[in-house]
Amino acid sequence: MARSAFIAPILSGVMLLGLGACATSPRPTDTAAAPAPAAAPSDGGNQAVAPVVAPQVVVDIYRGVKVLANTTNIDWSNNSFGVSGPVPNLSFFNAMGGGQACWLRVPVTVAAVPVPVNGGGTVTLTTVGVVNAQPSPWPAVFDNVPAGHWHIDKTAIAVGAVSNAMAGTIAGQVFRASQAAGHVTIVDGTVANCQP
Repeated sequence: MARSAFIAPILSGVMLLGLGACATSPRPTDTAAAPAPAAAPSDGGNQAVAPVVAPQVVVDIYRGVKVLANTTNIDWSNNSFGVSGPVPNLSFFNAMGGGQACWLRVPVTVAAVPVPVNGGGTVTLTTVGVVNAQPSPWPAVFDNVPAGHWHIDKTAIAVGAVSNAMAGTIAGQVFRASQAAGHVTIVDGTVANCQP
């Protein structure tokens, strides 16, 4: 079956009131429909039952990034991928805000929407060849502090005890490779025609 048959928006801009959780533009993944459980054997034997695969959807999160001086090219360094906070992490939001030169749109595979607070999903990235990068996928957590905020913990980015600056450098290299591989998308912000 054609890939396009699986890619169809199922919801548009979902927001939960009362739970404080929100997710944007969910779409089904390319996963085929869950298989039906195997029929019980007629002889009453102990045959295995096929597992049921949970449906999954993808929501987009966004990271504002800077450009190199006098260019429209993204600055893939720690300048754009600063890791910070009491529990160091890399911040994302469920929508693009103002004031950022360019944006990266990052798909997160989640079990279902709405995504609960402190729930989340995984981000498929290109980490091969990036020294000290944790393997893909990386977990992304929807903490909703401030509203719409997601994060990837420093420990999910880098192997071992590295500085926040080094974790940001590793994240920049991973996101650059992931953009080249088509896992993340560049979106214009205040700068027109943002380039890798």
